[in-house]
Amino acid sequence: MTSKPCGVTPMTDDRQRDVLRVYRGTLAYDGEARAAYLDETCEADPELRREVESLLAQQSDAEAFLERPAVDRASANAAFAAPVARPRSGRASSIGI
Repeated sequence: MTSKPCGVTPMTDDRQRDVLRVYRGTLAYDGEARAAYLDETCEADPELRREVESLLAQQSDAEAFLERPAVDRASANAAFAAPVARPRSGRASSIGI
């Protein structure tokens, strides 16, 4: 028997189509107009709204990621990187100094 996470319902093909239909509809709106569209479209189905808002958040995160140059991300991450250990050479390394 397969267990599923608490509170998670598998998405049927029909449900997936509904989520994608509403998601695509929201792309025509911004800000308050988008919220009004979701209010109207998802009034009777709050779970549908959560699914669509989750997709919108992922899209927003992806766009923000793509807008920032890779060099900026690399330099920001370098500040948190662990120092690289370099092999020692010569007499000091052979006696453990």
